[in-house]
Amino acid sequence: MATMTVSSKYQITLPMDMVRALGLKGGDKLDAELINSRIVLFPKPPSYTDYFVGRMKGFWGSKKEIDHYIAEQRGSWEHSEWREQVEDLLATDENARKMVAVLREQPNHLATEDDFKKALPLLNGDQLKKTREKLTELGAIRELESPEGWKTHSCVYRLVHEFAEA
Repeated sequence: MATMTVSSKYQITLPMDMVRALGLKGGDKLDAELINSRIVLFPKPPSYTDYFVGRMKGFWGSKKEIDHYIAEQRGSWEHSEWREQVEDLLATDENARKMVAVLREQPNHLATEDDFKKALPLLNGDQLKKTREKLTELGAIRELESPEGWKTHSCVYRLVHEFAEA
């Protein structure tokens, strides 16, 4: 076990045998984590996405098991009940039908507040907000952070795939 000293600037120097064993070079980044009152250092990978790709394979079961589970869930009573609630709202609320129609026409079924205002000029801001909240609460649309390049909007709304087709 190596002993290191914490400097007045809260820095430590790693022993050379550890540096060589990990293949570290000057400027390399390390991640530190506190685990059970111990500091554990990990070499930081260039991309965590690339680092973790495939590491959870089999964790949730085989592809066949996962597909079976998803099909089971989609056929469940709760899913049917949810779908009926959204369909009831669309059958009884004209504004909700209009908002869903706007989303169906948009690329990738994504729309901003401005898209709704342009497509539904007869609805005031309060009506748009209430309708959007009803659809979001039921899970028919999802509020997402704006993708790169949509800087003027803090969020976008996406129609869930079950309702994307007319």
